[in-house]
Amino acid sequence: MCSIFGVFDIKTDAVELRKKALELSRLMRHPRPRLVRYLRLR
Repeated sequence: MCSIFGVFDIKTDAVELRKKALELSRLMRHPRPRLVRYLRLR
């Protein structure tokens, strides 16, 4: 499964925007690796 993340209509400071974009993109990461680790521990 893939995710696409984009930022449009940029009107804020680039450094602050980058921090927020990285934070939001982390939320989109695929959960499968965590699920695999969970299943292996059981």
